[in-house]
Amino acid sequence: MKQASVASAITPAMLEYVRRTYGVEGDVVMVGFDPDEQPVVEPDRHERLRLAYTGSVYPGDQRPELLFEALDRVVAASGGDTPPLEITFAGTGCDAELQAMLAAYPNAARACVFVERLRPADALRLQRQADGLVMFNCTAPAPDEGTLSFPAKTFEYLNAGRPILALPSDPGGWGDDLLARTGTGVTADSVADIAGVLEEWLQTFRPGTALPYTGDAAQIARYAQPRQAAVMARLLDRAVASRPR
Repeated sequence: MKQASVASAITPAMLEYVRRTYGVEGDVVMVGFDPDEQPVVEPDRHERLRLAYTGSVYPGDQRPELLFEALDRVVAASGGDTPPLEITFAGTGCDAELQAMLAAYPNAARACVFVERLRPADALRLQRQADGLVMFNCTAPAPDEGTLSFPAKTFEYLNAGRPILALPSDPGGWGDDLLARTGTGVTADSVADIAGVLEEWLQTFRPGTALPYTGDAAQIARYAQPRQAAVMARLLDRAVASRPR
């Protein structure tokens, strides 16, 4: 780090940490999403609300059990043999551990489907086939440090055009603000709040129609990779300009 002219960081809090710790200035460059990755998904009529989670899960840092308990309540309250919704988990990297957690939530277990890691294009397609998307925030960072890291899949989700349910709150608040600023989703902290969002989605859902979505295209475009590449280019210009001839 002492040899660095400038630094890039994935969140504002991480950039501040680098500046404070190493004395290196820079800018925020996020993973972003590729706006050209828009797989065509044929509309289909399905009778149950479909949710999806794509990517790794880190149970020691994230809190999937909050979702499972909320889901258990919602499925139990609905009655009947078939759950009114289904959540597909794709490529978690810890299916066995999550399924062991679900043993304590038998109603939720009936609504969860696990599939192996998908090719990137197939993961994007699954996101668009879903009515809504689930995201687990990282919870280990201390709030006084701010949001040092953030799930990179969030940016794919922004490009998917589906409402996002994130849980629990991002300790540093940056992730919650991102969803609010882009209008792409909500954050829920407690089991009751998560269940409330699921119930609201179920009440709104109608076969053959999409859930209400309020994403702000102009705000979402800020996180596209062309915009982030431009930030990186400016950083490289700064690095070159700061070096002696």
